[in-house]
Amino acid sequence: MTSTVSIVIPCYNKGAYVKAAIESALSQTHPCQVVVVDDGSTDNSLEEIRRFDGQITWETGPNRGGSAARNRGLA
Repeated sequence: MTSTVSIVIPCYNKGAYVKAAIESALSQTHPCQVVVVDDGSTDNSLEEIRRFDGQITWETGPNRGGSAARNRGLA
């Protein structure tokens, strides 16, 4: 039986850290899906996230708060 693991990373103005978070998630030994939700960042977060296009699932939208970003990632 194969289990599916999803890692949801909400992001708001954390351009300095989001690259490391995504790389850490992608380096896990168990295969996983990485979902990043940009919560309306105004810094370079979205640019950093887009570098991983094709390796992760990502989306962006207006700033609605961390809980909304996590819920969107779960959906």
